[in-house]
Amino acid sequence: VRGNINENSIGCYIDEMIALDKYLSKEQQELSRMTFDDSPRLIRGVAGSGKSVVLANIAARYLLRRLDSIEDQLFPKERPSIAVVCFNRALVNFLKQKIRYAYREQTLDEDIPSDVLLVSNLNSLMYFLSREKGWPIDYIRIGDQESKDGVEIAKQYREQIKQFEAENKNYYHSLCFDAIFVDEGQDLESEEFKLLLDLLRPNEVSGEKPIIIFYDDAQNVYGRPRPTWKDVGINVVGERSYVMRECFRNTRQIVELAFNVLLGSQSQPSERVRTRTYADINYLQERGVIEEAGDHIRV
Repeated sequence: VRGNINENSIGCYIDEMIALDKYLSKEQQELSRMTFDDSPRLIRGVAGSGKSVVLANIAARYLLRRLDSIEDQLFPKERPSIAVVCFNRALVNFLKQKIRYAYREQTLDEDIPSDVLLVSNLNSLMYFLSREKGWPIDYIRIGDQESKDGVEIAKQYREQIKQFEAENKNYYHSLCFDAIFVDEGQDLESEEFKLLLDLLRPNEVSGEKPIIIFYDDAQNVYGRPRPTWKDVGINVVGERSYVMRECFRNTRQIVELAFNVLLGSQSQPSERVRTRTYADINYLQERGVIEEAGDHIRV
């Protein structure tokens, strides 16, 4: 992708279509070209819809555009700094590989500069910031807490960051990330999203903090309550929120069976199905992803 070509031009579009993986669906290709630098985004999708691949493409494209724009300036600004964050550390290497591959696809085999991208799980991110990045905050070991509650730990970090900002606002802003990408957002608590916002500097034009969240209620293995994004401080109304509709991991029949097991469609009316809260039926119906068919939901 030629960095000197205007982002909204036909030439840029042709470059990116050639660079994108030919096995991506039309939906995945369109999302991979999403403009993301001035406001939050929320991408929700069923399991196996390719959310992590889309995340990698958007992150690679964001870095490429920012690095190219710096090189074109007479007096270049500082290089961009972005973080890709997940809760489960088992995902970290997978995400690193996907982003590295996506970047090489878009730059014809160039590697991502080592100082512009950090891929980490949340706990390791806070360790890195406190021990290696220069943030004047104390790292909180999970095992040191009487309660391993992520909400309480996030609150303690936020108090430290608030004090840091009050004492040296300019230095605080210099250490913040330009953008944060969150994979498997359903694994995080609302307070942890607020913590991530504290690590971001606002966009110079919009004043909003660029965070893009990939989220799936049905994969909520830790049973986290669904965030109210407005209360968290993240505005993802209207076109800022998107649902990926197609699953490539299983057939429709398997997905439909699994979804109805999640809902407890065949359970007795008097029984409470606790997992039903992780389906967000109304949202999926509004997007045309599911429909009621008598005693079950059709995908």
